[in-house]
Amino acid sequence: MPMSGLGGSANSAETRGATTSAIGSPLLNPLFETCVYLDYNATTPVFPEVASACTPFLWHHFGNPSSGHAFSVSTRDAIATARAQVAKTINCEPAEIVFTSCGSESDNHAIQSAVEHFHSQKMDNKSRTGEVPHVVASEIEHPAILEVRLSHLPHSAD
Repeated sequence: MPMSGLGGSANSAETRGATTSAIGSPLLNPLFETCVYLDYNATTPVFPEVASACTPFLWHHFGNPSSGHAFSVSTRDAIATARAQVAKTINCEPAEIVFTSCGSESDNHAIQSAVEHFHSQKMDNKSRTGEVPHVVASEIEHPAILEVRLSHLPHSAD
C-alpha cells in the first residue's frame, strides 16, 4: 500500500517528491542508496531469520504468555524455547535470561539488578553493614539512565 493510502497528507512522501513503497519494502528513494543510517540506538533492521521466526506470533499465536488461558500456551512455550536457545548460546542458565521490550527497560533492569545484587551481598556479609551503593551518572547520560527509579537509595544532586 502506498504511503498516501495510510492517511497521507499534502506533506506525504509522494508530494515531497519521494517514491513510495509498500510498508516493509525497501525504501525506493534514491537518497537511501547513497546515505548510511547511523541511528542504530533507535532501531535496527531485523534479520530475515528473526522476522520469519516472529511471523507466527504476529498472526496466529498472540496470546499473553503470562495469562492462564489456552491462548497463552504457545507463546509461553516459544519464549521458554527462545530463552533456552539464548542461554545455550552464551553458556548460562535459562533463568538468567531476561527479555525486555526496549533499551530503556534494559538500562533500568541492569542498574536495578546491580543495586539489588549489592544489597543481597551486603546482607550475606555483615561486615559491610551501613554501606550504600553509589550509582553515578552524568548529565550526558541517556534519559533512560537518568530516570532509573532508585527510590530506596539515598541520593544527592552532586
